[in-house]
Amino acid sequence: MFFGNISDPIYHPQFIEIVEEMGNTSVERLQIHTNGSHKSMDWWKKFVEVTNKQKYYTVMYFGIDGIDEKTAIHRKNQKFQESWDAMIYCKENMNPAKSLIIWLFFDAQPKLILIALFIILSSTLIALST
Repeated sequence: MFFGNISDPIYHPQFIEIVEEMGNTSVERLQIHTNGSHKSMDWWKKFVEVTNKQKYYTVMYFGIDGIDEKTAIHRKNQKFQESWDAMIYCKENMNPAKSLIIWLFFDAQPKLILIALFIILSSTLIALST
């Protein structure tokens, strides 16, 4: 499992190479917690390409706390659109037989939670609200 309370594992300069090398081990499941910000779409395309080639099951948790730029209130420096685009790209392009994409969000506003649930139901994302 890769996650960070202060940082984000995808920012390691060799993260994709590490994920790729894990395919040469006995790992059966890889969990990654990220906010998905500050990586180019080319980076996400390479990441998806690598994970789709692996034998292990990948679970991606995207911490996006809201449905607009206010998400940065809870996750410092997060760029909502970048994070959202990364999550949707992974959902649409990772092998569904070998991956699960989870939207993990915290929002104290019930209205936003209802909107988030509508988005999830209409796009078959799984969401966990904390």
